[in-house]
Amino acid sequence: MNVAAHRLRLAVVAMSALLLMQLFWGGGRLLLLSSPDPVLPAGSALEVNEAKYQMPIATSAEILARPLFWQGRKAFAPVKAPEPAVEGDGFSGYSSISKAKLLGVYSGKKPGAIVMLDGQRYRVSINEEFEGWTLAQTGADEVVFKNSGHRQTLQLEHTAPQTPAATSKISSSPVFDRVQGADKNDKKAE
Repeated sequence: MNVAAHRLRLAVVAMSALLLMQLFWGGGRLLLLSSPDPVLPAGSALEVNEAKYQMPIATSAEILARPLFWQGRKAFAPVKAPEPAVEGDGFSGYSSISKAKLLGVYSGKKPGAIVMLDGQRYRVSINEEFEGWTLAQTGADEVVFKNSGHRQTLQLEHTAPQTPAATSKISSSPVFDRVQGADKNDKKAE
């Protein structure tokens, strides 16, 4: 037998023995070691804060009258606030501010509003003047401007998103057709 072949066999046997020892040591270690201790969540993470927003009863009844998956469902259309009455004291400052549209309200160190007038957008901060009016107060969905003792409130208009692409996909789906057929059968049964 060749000396080189003998050395090669010894090297292979030694490497195989080393690999088997490592395999047994690693496997035994995995079996004998315990799993790590579980980390439980903090108690405050499991508490749910009470919701402070309460929906008016008229709004909740309106939502219930428009079930989500009915074909005749109509988009939410908020009731428009009545236009402010112009008082007879000769004050004509309502013309510019009444044409403005509230696009958004923001908060932070200096809260304010984003207002659109004649196609232009303006950022107005608290106590900043806009068209002769001073932004006096911001709310969640309204702002109040003051001018010479008069107050004008702008409401944020909520609109439903327009998704014509999603509507066309739904109206041609087999599920929609089955639901539509079920609605027709319900009407016949009545």
